[in-house]
Amino acid sequence: MARTGLEAFGPDAELSLLIALTHAAEDDEDDRAEQVYQDALEVVPDHLGLLAGYAELCLRSDFQDRPARNTRGPALAARVAEPAPDSPAMLGVPSARGVTRAATAQ
Repeated sequence: MARTGLEAFGPDAELSLLIALTHAAEDDEDDRAEQVYQDALEVVPDHLGLLAGYAELCLRSDFQDRPARNTRGPALAARVAEPAPDSPAMLGVPSARGVTRAATAQ
């Protein structure tokens, strides 16, 4: 239904987030989730929900299987923490809280 909404009405950050989170929750669909996050962030680059979801996906990825994805995680988490370090979006990236606080303190 979310994909139908995107096709009918064009880009929408919330629908894209829903699709990405759905893919991320499925086994072996992280590549599809990443593509949705990347496409949506091209249109809405500062959407905290998209940034937080993508950061979480990247931070939980295996460094040996997806080193580039894993490496993107801290920078994405820092982008969420910078404008809103205690926001609900940041709570979705619990493994990054220490990393982002250190990155924003520099």
